[in-house]
Amino acid sequence: MTKRALFLAAYGLTLSPTLAMGSMIYGLNKTGGIYSIDVGTGASSLYRATPTVASKTPNGLAYDVFNDAFYYNTQEDRKLYRVDSSGESLVATLPTGMYYDSAFWGGGYWSVREGSRVLMRVDVTGGVPVVSNYTLSGVPNLTFGDIAINADGELYGSAAQGMFKVNLLSLNPGLGTGSASLLSTSTPRLQLGFAGNVLYGVQTDTDRVFHVNTGTGGVTQTSTLMDRSLTVQDAAGVVPEPAGVLPLLALGAAVGLRRRRG
Repeated sequence: MTKRALFLAAYGLTLSPTLAMGSMIYGLNKTGGIYSIDVGTGASSLYRATPTVASKTPNGLAYDVFNDAFYYNTQEDRKLYRVDSSGESLVATLPTGMYYDSAFWGGGYWSVREGSRVLMRVDVTGGVPVVSNYTLSGVPNLTFGDIAINADGELYGSAAQGMFKVNLLSLNPGLGTGSASLLSTSTPRLQLGFAGNVLYGVQTDTDRVFHVNTGTGGVTQTSTLMDRSLTVQDAAGVVPEPAGVLPLLALGAAVGLRRRRG
């Protein structure tokens, strides 16, 4: 039995219902709005408005599939916002730095600080967000790009330095460390999102959409965005997660983790 299966069994957790996620990811437009993107055709449509973007530069898009809620931050002031069907709300101010790459998993907003090897998690499940930091070994300082996390807690990142992978279940909160592996140094810098268990990426400056091989970092073009006025600052995927409020770090005994305030 896998570590993930043992974890689910230990706490009686189940997987989320099957969603229509075979061919779609989301993209955050530079001038505002979160768009659904069909990776096979390149067609896109506005899914949710982002009012704050009118006066600021958005980045770091992440999607909480259970609550149909998006998170993104603004570059000018590091504010983290949540956008759901009821509107937009301020969640927190992120630590000093820039956060261009983000993904949601296990009740947390994850991002690697630009130009560093520091992986940040913001626990957004409680009343006061809690920040944890992990310094990654195995990779140089990273410039993004984007990250995406699959249902098993495997993080994939696309940076100028190449494609890399981190197993979130192997992070060490006590030491604030983690191990990353570099898969390829030739993968183009992409905005990433999983559609189910398949990884896709959008190349911002060319509008091309790619399938990404998670074993090698190789890419195959699947489409080009039809709306060439859409500038995808960041992408987010549609990934099923273990059901429950804190499936990862707040139930740390299952995977040998405990929450650490950063």
